[in-house]
Amino acid sequence: GSGATYIASSGVQVNARQLSVAVNRVNTQGTIDITQAFSQDDVTADQDIYVVATSGDIVISASGSNSGAVVARNIILIAEAGDIIIHTGSDLQGCSATASIKLVAESGSITIDGNASLVAQNNILITTSEESEATDATITLDARLVSKGGSISVIAADDVVMSAKGDMTTEAVGKTIDVQADGSII
Repeated sequence: GSGATYIASSGVQVNARQLSVAVNRVNTQGTIDITQAFSQDDVTADQDIYVVATSGDIVISASGSNSGAVVARNIILIAEAGDIIIHTGSDLQGCSATASIKLVAESGSITIDGNASLVAQNNILITTSEESEATDATITLDARLVSKGGSISVIAADDVVMSAKGDMTTEAVGKTIDVQADGSII
């Protein structure tokens, strides 16, 4: 069967570059057989990748030894007190969602970098907030954001910093790109 990949963390960094997976099957005698155990360089889920870190950073890297892709139906990353960092990898790698992407740093920054794109078939929401003014709540885009059929919203409590690679594209007619920052848009 298929299901969501759910990772919860309290006080440690979550680095989903390599995910260890064991698949078990209950046979007709009621015993459990390990049908497959392996480490996976590329995080892939038929359903959702949903990560919540109550403190510490969330790091997703599309740079494994295989295709290097991170693929899921929805990619939902919530850092309650830390940063979100996504490395999209080289040109043939990338991070994509067959539905939507939601990145929320409730008290931290978000950085997306790499030569490949962060792609969603539907909407992309990237937002930061801060508990105190001393918190760095900047959104840094150093990789391309692409929404095939939805809108893109980038909302920062501090700055939005975009490099030459950090462009945003919506491919559907009538969809919007919304960029808001309490600080500067660079």
